[in-house]
Amino acid sequence: MNNIKSVYQEYLNKYTEQSNIIKKRLKQISLLRSLSFLAIFVTFYILFDNSWILSTLSAFIFLSIFLFLVRIYINKANQFEFAKKLASINKNELEAINGNYSHFNDGKEFINKDHDFTFDLDIFGEGSLFQFLNRSAILIGVKKLAQKLFNPILDHSVIKKNQEAITDLAGKLEWRQKFIAYGNMSDKYNSELDKLDEWLNSPSFFRNKQNMFFLVSFLSFITILLLALVSLKLISNAFIVTTIFYQLSFYTFFFKRINLYHAQISKYSKILDKYAQLLNHIESQQWNAELIKTKVEILKNGQRSSIEIKKLASLVGTLDSRLNFLLGFLLNWILLWDLQCIIKLENWKQKNKENITSWFDILAEIDALQSLSNFKYNHPAFTIPEIKTSKFIFSSENLGHPLIHEKERVCNNFSMIDSPKFSIITGANMAGKSTFLRTIGVNLVLAMCGAPVCALKFVFTPIKVFSSMRTDDSLQRHRSYFFAELERLKTIFEKVNNGEKLFLILDEILKGTNSKDKEKGSKAFMKKLMKYDSNGIIATHDLSLGELETKFPENINNLCFEVKINEKELDFDYKLYHGITKNLNASYLMNKMGIV
Repeated sequence: MNNIKSVYQEYLNKYTEQSNIIKKRLKQISLLRSLSFLAIFVTFYILFDNSWILSTLSAFIFLSIFLFLVRIYINKANQFEFAKKLASINKNELEAINGNYSHFNDGKEFINKDHDFTFDLDIFGEGSLFQFLNRSAILIGVKKLAQKLFNPILDHSVIKKNQEAITDLAGKLEWRQKFIAYGNMSDKYNSELDKLDEWLNSPSFFRNKQNMFFLVSFLSFITILLLALVSLKLISNAFIVTTIFYQLSFYTFFFKRINLYHAQISKYSKILDKYAQLLNHIESQQWNAELIKTKVEILKNGQRSSIEIKKLASLVGTLDSRLNFLLGFLLNWILLWDLQCIIKLENWKQKNKENITSWFDILAEIDALQSLSNFKYNHPAFTIPEIKTSKFIFSSENLGHPLIHEKERVCNNFSMIDSPKFSIITGANMAGKSTFLRTIGVNLVLAMCGAPVCALKFVFTPIKVFSSMRTDDSLQRHRSYFFAELERLKTIFEKVNNGEKLFLILDEILKGTNSKDKEKGSKAFMKKLMKYDSNGIIATHDLSLGELETKFPENINNLCFEVKINEKELDFDYKLYHGITKNLNASYLMNKMGIV
């Protein structure tokens, strides 16, 4: 870990120095730019009395210098911003290694209390697995990463391809950081291309595009020709006035539809330009992983996706010029500018409509994978899981929760082989039962995403995860806490009855009822569950559930977390043992806190 810190610190120093150098150059260019702008007027004024030709020429020269310096300044300003982004990326990673993940999007918008497992396992929200992993450069990458965590992969061959891709990306630190920096160069988490699909799937603006293209081009040509003839005084002004009147009438006929069309893609130029840059960054890299190589071949098939998206960005930016009222009026007055832009956009859409969705999906996929590869890079001690498919297996050594800092993390060995099989975990309050359940679930989700897991060794079979750990009552939905829990348990049986094989993570079955009822109902629940082809781990304070191991030794395994109770304090070691817990601590804690 210290070596990784030194790499990030080296990069932070490098990019900070770069940004400082560029900042000094920007000040120099800014001074020269101001002087050249001033020189335009000074030389014109001084030389005008002697020669208006010379004064005009000198003003033109200094104007050219000024515009040249403006262009250089914009390029340098972009370089400065890019270097700052790269420095910030490394600073954030150093803070993340020390346990501060507040700089990263926590995905709270994805919290779903009714999901099979994400709410119980803290997959989204503040301090969540998503915040721990997320390094997404663009919004579609954020959504793709969330989708991977919502729906872990069950196909072992796809998981292996993801593992290869994550390993390939993990070794490309500089490439990944530049990818993120490109994505951060404009608004990172805005609405992005929310209406682009609406534009792509809308019918053609023109019934007959070829005839319209000819008509628009012809009218524009006639207008320019008449303007030239009027300026040479070869024809009367009445000709141009009449032509412009008819041209503006023609434009007005389409005005409302043009506004609606423009609303679908307005102001997307910068975002599309960013996407083009990211796609080019992907296309220009040499890849080893089969998954990424296959996707890059799709991006490069025919015309490169980055070039086509760059063209679209340019066309959208050109149409956006109508937002400048004076410029838009002049361009449409002479050239029917909006209609010409729409014709070109329609041509682009016809050519690329079938490809753009897959291009953006690939971009989102690689963005999500680079988040997972950053996780691998930052945790070299974590292991890439081994996948087994012949029969269910979950076997781990030194398994820990990845969100707990390594200095505080306590790891355990845990195995569950073949099906059906359930582990019942007992233990005192605060002994580590719930954390261990989340440790199992989170690492299983990571494994099915193709990511490394917090373990020395990890062998597993891909399986659907379902949990019942947190249950809420709801006044709006007219359900009690206990009824909400029953609904959750009912869902389990609906799924297994439909043939779904599940890995169940349950914390305190029937905790919303009295102890006698709970004992009877919990045992009945477990006995029925053993008839199905599923596995799971159940934490409970109900020690009587441990009796099931004696009756069903092939299906039930007792594990526990122990606590040592001394006169002055409780001693938790958070280590997993075989058997049923012998020590409970509720009365002790109540007494110590003065409650009883």
